[in-house]
Amino acid sequence: MTRVDQSKNKSLYSDTLNMLSELIVSGLRNYFPGLNIFLESLCEARYGYSLKDLITRDIGEFCRLLDNHFSSRETTFRILRLILKPVLRGSEGEEALDELLRGNPDPLLRHVDEILKKKEREIT
Repeated sequence: MTRVDQSKNKSLYSDTLNMLSELIVSGLRNYFPGLNIFLESLCEARYGYSLKDLITRDIGEFCRLLDNHFSSRETTFRILRLILKPVLRGSEGEEALDELLRGNPDPLLRHVDEILKKKEREIT
């Protein structure tokens, strides 16, 4: 994905990215507190900003960071599937997560954005 494509995603899905980053960081704190501390420290040292900011700025880089740490895409998939379970909703969500791990965040962002909009309509 080019930098131009990433910029488009940021502007189209900024609220969705913020929500996802909060959900991921919260999930890491709850399910994997040691991993959360490690990733926070690594992000500060390597990128100069927090884990939440890394996810918001470049969710693909966050996935690569997990892949490199675990040396296993399957482990990364399972961790993210557990953390993102509230917004994945079925096979379509898992396929979108798989696309994210292949470097294409668009399907996941669209999927989560649709769920958020649906919940918003239910509330109003």
